[in-house]
Amino acid sequence: MIDVGVISMMHKKVGMWGLMGCAVFLLLVLGIKSVWYFSFQSPQDKVVATVFIHGTVGAPFNVINPYKSFTDKAYPSSSCARFISRFRNQEIMKCDQVLGDEGLHSVDYKKLPKMHAAHYIIGAYDDIARFSNPHRIYEYAIFGWSGFLSHTARLSDAEKLYDDLCKYRDQLHQKYNTWPVIHIVAHSHGGNVALLLEYWEQQKQRGLKVEVLCMYGTPMQHETKLHMQSPFFEKIVMAFSQGDKVQCIDYISTTHRKSYARMRDLGECAGHSKPDTYVRMDAQLFANGNTCGITHSNMWLARQAQSVVPVMGSLPFVVVTPLFIDRVFGNVPDECAWHLHQSDKQVAAFCTPHKNIEKNIMLTCTTFDQRQLYALLKKWSHLMKREWEEDFGSRRLIFNSKNFIALKNALWQ
Repeated sequence: MIDVGVISMMHKKVGMWGLMGCAVFLLLVLGIKSVWYFSFQSPQDKVVATVFIHGTVGAPFNVINPYKSFTDKAYPSSSCARFISRFRNQEIMKCDQVLGDEGLHSVDYKKLPKMHAAHYIIGAYDDIARFSNPHRIYEYAIFGWSGFLSHTARLSDAEKLYDDLCKYRDQLHQKYNTWPVIHIVAHSHGGNVALLLEYWEQQKQRGLKVEVLCMYGTPMQHETKLHMQSPFFEKIVMAFSQGDKVQCIDYISTTHRKSYARMRDLGECAGHSKPDTYVRMDAQLFANGNTCGITHSNMWLARQAQSVVPVMGSLPFVVVTPLFIDRVFGNVPDECAWHLHQSDKQVAAFCTPHKNIEKNIMLTCTTFDQRQLYALLKKWSHLMKREWEEDFGSRRLIFNSKNFIALKNALWQ
C-alpha cells in the first residue's frame, strides 16, 4: 500500500511545480509584452506633433470697411469681417493650400479628399520627415483661423489655438504615454498667430511649450517682438525670400505701420540666438541659386505658375521643411541661407552661411540622399498631376478662378 502521507507530499510537490510553471509562463508573457511595448510604443520614442497654420485670407476685402480696418476695429462684427468669414469657409478654398475648418483638427492626410491640396502637401511632408528622421512618431493637425487682416483677430484666434493645442497635447500624451513635442509650420500672418501663443501661456499658464516654430513669409511686426524673445519657443526660424513681394506690404494691421522680412530687422534681441537656451534664425530661401525663385505663394500654395524646382511641379517649398528642421538646427548662425538645388535626377537641400557670416556649416545631403529626395518629390508631384483634378485656369495668387468661385458663393450666401 502507498502511504497517504507520501501521496499528500507528491500532490504538494506537483502543486508547487505547477505554481512555478504558471509564474514562469506569466513572466514570459509579460517579458514579450514589455519587449513589444518598448520596441513599438516606447515612452522614449519622440512623438512630433506638427501643426500647420495658414495665412491671411481675403485681405483685399478689408476695403469694404477701410477706416475700421485701419484702426483695427473691424473684427469681428463689421460687414467686411462677416464677408471674409463666408469667403474663407468656402470648401473650394482648401484646394490649393493647407487650410482647414476653423479650429484645430487632427488629420490623416490619406483620408483627406483628393481635391484638397493638404492631401499631397502633408503627404509629401510626412514622407520627407520619415526620410530625414525615421525614428520618430509623427502626428499632424491643421489649425484654421479667421484669416482676417487684424492684430485683434490674430490675438483672438491665438487663444483658440492655445486652448485647442493644450487639449491636443494631452490627447497625444494619453495615446502614447509620453509628452509630444510641438512643431508649428506657419505661412504669412499664421506665424504671428503662432507667436501670440506665448501671450496666452502667460495668461493661462498650462505648461505649453513649442519646440520648433517655422514661419514662411510672416510679416515681422513690433506687436510680436517680445514673444519672439521668450523661451516658450525653443527654436524659431523665419524663412524669407527676395522673391516675396507680399510679406512687407502690411501697414494696416500694425500700429507701427511697417512690417519687416527678418526677426533681426526688429532689433538685435529679437533675432539673436542664445547658446544652450534657444535658437532664433533668419533663413533666406534659394531655389537653384535664384534669390527670387521662392515667392510668397509658392512657399505655401500649390499649383503656382513658378515651380520651386522642376521636379516639384505643383508642390510648394513647405514640404521640404523637415530636412532643414532636423539637419540644420544645432549648428547654425543667426542668419543663413536655405538652398534647394536640382541637377539631373538629384535634389540637394543644404544650408550655407549668410554672406556676412564666416561660420562654416555642413552640407545636409549625401549623393544617395539627393537621389532619394528627388524620388520622393517626383512621386508626390506626379500624384498631384494625375489625381488632382481641379484646374482653375489661372495660377495667380489673387486673380484666379478659384477665388472668383469662392467670391461668387460668398456673395450669394
